Amino acid sequence: MNWSLAAFIAVTVLAIPLGMKALASGRGKPPPGEARYSVVMKGFALLVVLLPPLGTGLLLDAMDAQLKQDDLVVIAAAVLAFMGMWSPLVLEFFRVRHTFDALQLEYRTPWTRHRTLRWAEVKALEWSQAVKWLVLEDAQGARYRISPLLGGLEDLGRTALERLPPAVLQASPTGAAALELMRRGKVFGLLMGQTAPETMLRDLPPERGSSSLSGR
Repeated sequence: MNWSLAAFIAVTVLAIPLGMKALASGRGKPPPGEARYSVVMKGFALLVVLLPPLGTGLLLDAMDAQLKQDDLVVIAAAVLAFMGMWSPLVLEFFRVRHTFDALQLEYRTPWTRHRTLRWAEVKALEWSQAVKWLVLEDAQGARYRISPLLGGLEDLGRTALERLPPAVLQASPTGAAALELMRRGKVFGLLMGQTAPETMLRDLPPERGSSSLSGR
């Protein structure tokens, strides 16, 4: 076996569990009043895009393949297509950045124009179990999607629970429970579980010295 290929396989085998541990650690969280993807998440996005093409190159080198020009064109096209397919992930992780305070949410993504949503003007709240995101909707029907993968959700969840109209929270117990899980930093269940947020919240031990969602 070519030593470069062996090194690549070893690094990949080690990087996967270490990467998953780093993602779960929440390192690189944004400052208060900001929700964005952490440095670790951005590194993960780059890894997903760049690692397979690098592996392809090392594999071809290890095989010492004598490829024709047409074969090289096909392989290069496949690699570029793969990188293009995953480039939206890089854009998402690097360009999404929301800021917020007690009055409003400043919403920035590469897919929509910069928008501002006042908490008092939110008319609907929804948790989408299928696509795993929280949706806020204003009176004009504009939708603001919040991913549980973002850093800074503890502060965002707390602010939203305090500032959203009570009628909106009461009308969507599922969305309110998702916000409470975000506030508590319990987003892994939102991402990976198939249980309703209300059930996940009910199964958590009560917090000491703070009111629960049911007491809001």
